[in-house]
Amino acid sequence: MLTAAVCVVMVVSMTSPVTWAFSAGNIGGKCGASADMKPSHGYDEQATPFTYTLTAAGGATTYTPGSQLTLNLAGGSFKGFLVQVVDASGNLVSGLAPTDSDAQALTCVGAGASTGLSHTTGSVKSSLAFTWTPPAGTNGQVDFQVTVVEEYVTYWIKQTALALTEGGAVPPVSLPQTSTAVSPTDSPSLTTTSVSISSSTTTTSTTTETQLGGIQADAACGVSKGCFQDCTGGSCRYLVTWQDFGQNVAFEMYGMVKSADSYIALGFSSDRKMGSDSVIECVANNGGEVRVFNSYNNGYSNQRLTPSDYGISNFQGGISNGVLRCRFFRIKSANGTALENTMYDLNQDWHLMFATGPAMQGFLMMPHSTSDLPPVSSSRVDLQSSATAVGQRADTDPLVKAHGCVMIFAWVMFTSIGILAARYYKSAWSDKTFFGLKIWFQVHRACMVAALVLNSIGFILIFVAIKGYSTILGETYLKSHPVLGIIVTGLCLTNPIMAFFRPGGDSDKRWTFNWAHWGVGMTAYILSAVTICFGFKLPKARTPSYAIYIMIVYVIYVIIIDVIFELIECMNKKEKSAKVEGMEMTAKNGTDNGAVPNGNINTKDKMRKVDKMKTFFLALHIAFTGAFALVLTLVVALN
Repeated sequence: MLTAAVCVVMVVSMTSPVTWAFSAGNIGGKCGASADMKPSHGYDEQATPFTYTLTAAGGATTYTPGSQLTLNLAGGSFKGFLVQVVDASGNLVSGLAPTDSDAQALTCVGAGASTGLSHTTGSVKSSLAFTWTPPAGTNGQVDFQVTVVEEYVTYWIKQTALALTEGGAVPPVSLPQTSTAVSPTDSPSLTTTSVSISSSTTTTSTTTETQLGGIQADAACGVSKGCFQDCTGGSCRYLVTWQDFGQNVAFEMYGMVKSADSYIALGFSSDRKMGSDSVIECVANNGGEVRVFNSYNNGYSNQRLTPSDYGISNFQGGISNGVLRCRFFRIKSANGTALENTMYDLNQDWHLMFATGPAMQGFLMMPHSTSDLPPVSSSRVDLQSSATAVGQRADTDPLVKAHGCVMIFAWVMFTSIGILAARYYKSAWSDKTFFGLKIWFQVHRACMVAALVLNSIGFILIFVAIKGYSTILGETYLKSHPVLGIIVTGLCLTNPIMAFFRPGGDSDKRWTFNWAHWGVGMTAYILSAVTICFGFKLPKARTPSYAIYIMIVYVIYVIIIDVIFELIECMNKKEKSAKVEGMEMTAKNGTDNGAVPNGNINTKDKMRKVDKMKTFFLALHIAFTGAFALVLTLVVALN
């Protein structure tokens, strides 16, 4: 019976998710400067060599107080562990923290919080990552002491798995405090120091965009450094350099920013489009403190990796005078780790993307501008080649540009002329026809057919370009652009169908058609202007911001010309001695009563003068709308 009881106790102990390796009551007591770190299993520790390894990200062998290090315990399967950090005086050092639910921080005996780290479950693990942030005042060598439990009866205790020495704080890059340019520094030496810049040593600037300094071109680009840049006349909007150092690539990044809470980011892409991209972020926050992170673009959202500083070492950074600067090493490959699918292998060639934008508390990136999309390298980049200098290439689809151009001509020019002709020219040239139909009707129909054809072409082009309906990236209101475009196209198709089935001019339902025809047409015309303005703001349009102002001037012009014609109509009504009928559509051939106003010759002469005035304004309107359409088309096509 006693033997059976012992067996039951052992089975329960081995299957308990938390207490099978260390007693829940004294787990913190098993770590400490003088503690033996031995689990209460009743068996002796292993005398065979300790085969597990504890490594710092990027192979770091030094630390800097305040700079977080990511560590990884691996070397085989295991079920339990206990970790503590001891300085040269034998005192426990705090700063250990878990990165997932498999680990928990401990308060070790005789020490403070976060001085130990242990497992939370007895599940089998092949590796485990955690972080250590040396507190201020830490100096000299520190040893990481580890107990690893492979099985209930097989464990190694208090093994010194890793030793780190203080690397000394690497000072932040001191950028000029004037508006002069910032020159790239010499390439960093290959060390394994992992450094972050504290707010006490980094100079920040909150100057406005007009006061910002510049970034000076690097003469080593294409010679001893690879470069991705946008430089003109020796000054740059941004600059990225790289050098191959065996297992690592050394990067330098420079970007213009608008505040001390900003970021610059470098993306690695296979297709030049946002989505499925590996990203390195350099983020300034907390009054100018600068940190570097790995993340991944999943569609239009960005997700930070865990651990976020894996493979990053030798980091330096600073922000001053509107220039954010980072330099660091990134390990080439994370293959064989959980990050291999989201942290791309730099042995391969990638398109480079450079983004900048605001940051928020917690070193989190906010979305970058959607009107000024991140530049993308004109070709894939070989990061092992230093004799490479690539520029940017606008991520613009020519079909998107063509879509915008034909829509502008359809609605800014042809629709506007067609509406004007139908509204104000039924009484003009009332005694003249063109190919058997009234001139106003021919003008109206020709313009509306042109608008319908161009709108249909533009509608097809955009669906081909984006391969169906696509979610818009950007402000919430911009997401309505495709919806409005579909509505406008539907209204554009509805009006000619309505006209084909219109009732005769003497029908008592004719007034219903007239109002419906006018209402559908004007609704489409107004919505088209809104849709075009939204289109200018879309990322893929890459249209300069002043295009909106040109469109606003156009709308003001349309209002003014409409007021002018209303005044002319008021003048004309006073001179009429007979009612001039509108378009008679019973025969669907554009004929009408063709009534020429009765009355004396003076009245007819005055009306002819009004017709001439209206003809002049029609020619002026054609010229103006054509000019607006041409200018807007050039702005869209050439930017």
